[in-house]
Amino acid sequence: MGSGIGRRVDAFVDTVCKGVDRAAQPTVRAARGRYRQWAGASGQVRAAEEILASYGDVVAGGPFVGMRYRVPAATDLCLGPKLLGHYEAELFDVVERLCRRPWKRIVNVGSAGGYYLCGLALRCPTARSYGFEIQPALQAVARQVASDNGVAERVVVDGLCTPARLDELAGPSSLIVVDIEGGEEDLLAPDAVPNLAASTLLIELHDFVRPAISSELLVRFRATHTTEIVLAEPCDWRRHPAAAAVSRRNRRWALDEQRPAGMRWLVLEPRVVDLRSAPAMSSAGPNAAATAQP
Repeated sequence: MGSGIGRRVDAFVDTVCKGVDRAAQPTVRAARGRYRQWAGASGQVRAAEEILASYGDVVAGGPFVGMRYRVPAATDLCLGPKLLGHYEAELFDVVERLCRRPWKRIVNVGSAGGYYLCGLALRCPTARSYGFEIQPALQAVARQVASDNGVAERVVVDGLCTPARLDELAGPSSLIVVDIEGGEEDLLAPDAVPNLAASTLLIELHDFVRPAISSELLVRFRATHTTEIVLAEPCDWRRHPAAAAVSRRNRRWALDEQRPAGMRWLVLEPRVVDLRSAPAMSSAGPNAAATAQP
């Protein structure tokens, strides 16, 4: 865990495991995992509260620099990295590239508190933005963030995104950003959402929730899209000046996004934008053959 108490907990768990039956050891180690998760969340909240108190609620860097992000620290465990302008830094070049295009629609499925939804609305003034979030409390937060940044008239926040609704919004002038904790495998089914063929997509992949999502989506879209994989990188707070602004007690949590090993994103760019000439896609599985439309 990196902290003194974390090392002591690890040593205690190792000692306990030596003295218990082998069958009980997974239970003890699972308890350590839950403690680590709790400690991480607590540390993230403390760091975010300190950043809010000292520097306010305006994003300090990254593609959404200057955006006001007035969100309770306990609501968004990544509030610290977002306010310091380091959140998902691996995607900065991709987001900058996408923001240079004149989108008509931006669709954010899994919009949470509206960080990407409202940030992209600010950067892409020609677009109407649609956020989908199943938690009512987060819907309210996203609407507030949109209002705080003067983009509420161009931002729509709704609940569940169905394939039919996504198909209505998809197309050659649409950017679709998806982060739904493994649900991307179900929603991004090209036979149910045919207009995905002409859409640009940025997808957070969750193979640790549903194994082989990455390979499945690559197979589904290989006939219609070029692909780019962006790998998450370990964040060492000691190498980032932004973390130095936080007290020593909270510094290691200031940029912590709690990402599991192997996290990645998939960027899909359409090979064609004329749906009449696009080859048909299938979501039937990795062994399904792509056939051309008449």
